[in-house]
Amino acid sequence: YVAAFRHIICKVEEMSDIDKVMHFQKGLVVEIKQEVKLRQFRNTTDAISFALMYDRTHAVGSRRTNVNRGGQGP
Repeated sequence: YVAAFRHIICKVEEMSDIDKVMHFQKGLVVEIKQEVKLRQFRNTTDAISFALMYDRTHAVGSRRTNVNRGGQGP
């Protein structure tokens, strides 16, 4: 998901960092989305870094790859 998001968002010229973070959050699995929202990141670099770290350290089973592959998960 992160690679696809970065590919798309780099083509967007007129969008604030906050809006980019909001759009990034929409594609995350619920658990990670809640954690990212709670921290109120103001740029996508920090939001993405946190989401990847959270996925690596908290995910179990098939949920583990949802941030990297995309989609809402099971």
